[in-house]
Amino acid sequence: MKERKAVIKLINPETGSGMELSIIIDERFTYPCIPEKLVEKLNLKKLTRSIIMLPTGEEIKAWLAEAIVEFRGRRATMYIRLSDEIDKPRAGYMTFEKLGFSREELIELLEGEGSTSS
Repeated sequence: MKERKAVIKLINPETGSGMELSIIIDERFTYPCIPEKLVEKLNLKKLTRSIIMLPTGEEIKAWLAEAIVEFRGRRATMYIRLSDEIDKPRAGYMTFEKLGFSREELIELLEGEGSTSS
């Protein structure tokens, strides 16, 4: 199975500060789920902390936060999950669909950039 990655930009909607982040596209995820330590400097406002179940069945504690997600010049404000109990940033296709990309269009863009690996 190919692992697809994309470089997105996360932006704090209150301060406008942002950073680029390489994220694994994992269709099992609904919200982008980011290791908290990777985005500490953005100082995102944490809304609530709860226990969530990952697609693997593992339960972790994660903060719900709001951020602007940008990819290929398109941006949208959306909820993200922050937790240091995950090792790599992940997001499902739904994240990119909220930005107006179809699953097929996204796969085509990423394969055109050579950003997939076995």
